[in-house]
Formats: sequence, structure tokens, C-alpha cells
Amino acid sequence: MISRYPATRAVFGAAVLVLATAQAFAAHPLASTILGQPDCYTTIEAANAEWRSLSHGSHIAAQQHIVTSDGRHLAGSQINYAKVLIDRAADACLAVRYHEALAQVGEAQALLQRSGS
Repeated sequence: MISRYPATRAVFGAAVLVLATAQAFAAHPLASTILGQPDCYTTIEAANAEWRSLSHGSHIAAQQHIVTSDGRHLAGSQINYAKVLIDRAADACLAVRYHEALAQVGEAQALLQRSGS
């Protein structure tokens, strides 16, 4: 099918593409609310990055085992629970409970760094 208005379709397509990709470049919701506590935000983001690198951003079967290039052996349940702790830390950070947030994200990071058998 040939369009009568190819330029209009191109502009509309470009607008849709820009709107679809804008979310990827938007600031994290924590960034705008935690201006006074940057350590909370950066620590949570670092833990999230570690979790994403291990899980590829999705839930892992509890019985699945991951062996990392540095020799860590992690169970899927460890990785999944670390994400729960990271999410709880983000919630605590937003609720201005910084010590609780940092403790939970520290526990998540320890869980992701632990070398299992």
C-alpha cells in the first residue's frame, strides 16, 4: 500500500519513536526525591546494576545456579531475594529511612557477593 502522505507518516513515526525512548533516558524516580541523601540513591543503583548483570533483569528459577566469571556460585533464590531487599531499600530511602535503606542494600550486596557451593 502506498501512502498519500509519506512525510506525515515519517514525522508521526519519529514522534512515536522519541516518546517511546524518552522513558529509557528519564531520571530514576529516586533521583528527584533524594537530593539530600545521594549515598542512598547511588548505593541502591549500584546494587541494582549488580543484580541486573546477574539476572539480566528478570526473575530466575530458585533452583537455577549461576556461576560468575570470578568464581561465585549463586542460586536463583539468592539473586531473587537480593532484588526484594533492593526494592525494600528503595522504598525505605523514599520514606527517608536512610539507615534502614543502607542496611538492606548492604545485605543485598553481601548476598550477591557471597560465594556459595
